[in-house]
Amino acid sequence: MGFMLKYFYALLMLLLLRSSLSEAVNSESMKKCIGRERKALLSFKQGIYADSATMLSTWRDGDDEDCCNWERVYCSKETGHVQILDLHGSNSLYLVGVINITLLNDLHDLKHLDLSCNYLYPSDIPKSIESFTNLRYLNLSHSLFVGSIPNELGKVSNLQYVDLSNNYLDGAIPWQIGNLSKLQYLHLGGNDLDGVIPYQLGNLSMLHTLQLGGYDSNLTVADKNNRDVDWISKLSSITNLGLNNVSDVGYSHLWLQIIGKLLPQLRELQLTGCGITYAHDLPSNYSSSLVVLDLSFNNLSSSLFKWPFNFSSNLQELYLRNCSLSTNDPSFLFSHFHFSSLTVLDLSYNDLMSVMKLNFGSTLQELYLINCSLSSNNLIVTSFDPNLTSLLHLDMSFNHFTSSTIFHWISNFTFNLYEVYLNNNLLGSSIPESFGNTMNSLKVLDLNSNYLQGEVPTSLGNICTLKSLTLGYNNLSGDLQSFISNTSRCDRHPLQSLYFPGNRLTGMLPDLSAFFFLQDLDLSHNKLKGKIPESLGSQSQLKYLRLNDNDLGGAITESHFRNLSNLLVLSLSYNPLALNISSSWIPPFQLYHLLMASCMIGPNFPHWLRNQHELYSLDISNGSLSGFIPEWFWQLLKDLDYMNISSNNFSGQISNLPLEFNHRPIIILTSNNFEGAVPSFFGQASELHLSKNKFSNLMLLACSQTEDGGILILDISNNQLKGHLPNC
Repeated sequence: MGFMLKYFYALLMLLLLRSSLSEAVNSESMKKCIGRERKALLSFKQGIYADSATMLSTWRDGDDEDCCNWERVYCSKETGHVQILDLHGSNSLYLVGVINITLLNDLHDLKHLDLSCNYLYPSDIPKSIESFTNLRYLNLSHSLFVGSIPNELGKVSNLQYVDLSNNYLDGAIPWQIGNLSKLQYLHLGGNDLDGVIPYQLGNLSMLHTLQLGGYDSNLTVADKNNRDVDWISKLSSITNLGLNNVSDVGYSHLWLQIIGKLLPQLRELQLTGCGITYAHDLPSNYSSSLVVLDLSFNNLSSSLFKWPFNFSSNLQELYLRNCSLSTNDPSFLFSHFHFSSLTVLDLSYNDLMSVMKLNFGSTLQELYLINCSLSSNNLIVTSFDPNLTSLLHLDMSFNHFTSSTIFHWISNFTFNLYEVYLNNNLLGSSIPESFGNTMNSLKVLDLNSNYLQGEVPTSLGNICTLKSLTLGYNNLSGDLQSFISNTSRCDRHPLQSLYFPGNRLTGMLPDLSAFFFLQDLDLSHNKLKGKIPESLGSQSQLKYLRLNDNDLGGAITESHFRNLSNLLVLSLSYNPLALNISSSWIPPFQLYHLLMASCMIGPNFPHWLRNQHELYSLDISNGSLSGFIPEWFWQLLKDLDYMNISSNNFSGQISNLPLEFNHRPIIILTSNNFEGAVPSFFGQASELHLSKNKFSNLMLLACSQTEDGGILILDISNNQLKGHLPNC
């Protein structure tokens, strides 16, 4: 609920801003962007070295370039000034780099700046932020910003929305933020902030959302000399308050003041990890407006906490995760504790033992009972409404279920579930065929890390809504052909993730072309045999392909990859596969991880690697490779975290190239025939394994200068070193 309100508010502000701009960006009447603003944007772009979302692909230099036509840039149609810069990323598509916001100072009319959900470590928020005098919307959340929040932020007087959450910001909250009289939304949570929350925030009379605190923060509501929190009650417009992990909220007087003065107007209240253990004389009408309440990570089992709550019909989401609750506690079970209106209930990480005594209303859509000590024996009798058709999401992972009773239990009380999570239990029997025949609406089924036996039920193939099937790390056996064949009744099956690693599946890898939307295929650590079908190359949506640790054989050709333009991870290690690829082949993908250990890649060096510019890890060890390594290959180390080319027959010297790494990789060159001097750029590695080669000189490596503490693990045994260690 909180995320949706935040998203709606941000979208509303963006639409309002865009309404003042051109309705047609390419209109002839629209003025071109200002030259200095185009240059400022191009200078800003220089700090970005990866753009998986291609959001900057249209940003080009040139006098004829109109930055108002660039992606993510929006200008005023009257003046041509940039007013909106929206560079937000997502979980899988984002910018990578170290940026300098000061370079945007020439964007004097900028009203909306969104750099959220990117990888911008270690960028900071400069004091020059004060120059953006027209800025209304600022979102830098989830982008790994570091440093402190500058006091100068309090001078950006037109700000209405500020989200700096979930970064690595430290230090105190500047009191100057209390000068932002137009501010309506302030989210600083999920940082490393400390000190007293400044009372000047009470001046923000228009503020409707205030989110502070976080797991690593050390904020307090009041200092030792002033325990007055009246400033909070002065927030006359507040409807959403979050003080998660603010250490002194749990003290009785602070707790009562917040409840008594604010709750009648609040729609959302989040007080996780605040040390709350008791409550006295709470106002009876305090919950009349509450829609979301989160008291997770507090000790609510105390005899002092009498559960006086009489939740109103407005309460829709209740989060009581890890609150030391127990179904054996009468103060919890037999209080005025009703769930009649809830759509979301989270009781995870409590010692419930059973759900027999809990009553749930007919509106419940999401139920979280993770790690609640639940067992199969306590599911025989339950007060669950057998017609609980509203339930869409059920998570009972990390419990003690052992038998197939749980499948029948779920089928009996609801059949409209979208998501079921039973992973990390003790399920030891087979999955009943009837389960797949009943769950006609299921989109996600996670049974990972149990002890399930037998074959994958063919009935699971009947679920034409299934998008994710996770059965990894069980004892499942047999082949997959029956399950795959049963999906033919579905028109364009929506399956996106097939995750079956760590089982005992046998037979050949079936044709998966019916799964047009497949993005993640993991059949690693099984007993599959035979050839990999060339039809796999038609899975154009595939991002993650893991078939390692099987007994798959035959040749891998370019046809296997012909349409895999979205592939990010390719793991084929430890299969007797032979790579039959042309030396001139240009792959259609840009991989993050390439793992082909113990595959026959050689004898010739795989020159197609030269086109892989996004690699983080590379393993071509024991690949029957030989000869000299081209110099361009070592350029890959600039962005790698892990490189393993051991157990081949590489030879020759490694040139001492002037390379600078972005990470401190693990480099493994063991069991080759490299000779001569160890190059100095290897000194930037965290681990360097060079044993069983013919290296004869450590001078360059030993005398290299590093700023990150040097090599942690160095293995140079079984080489041809002689004499004394160099004295640098």
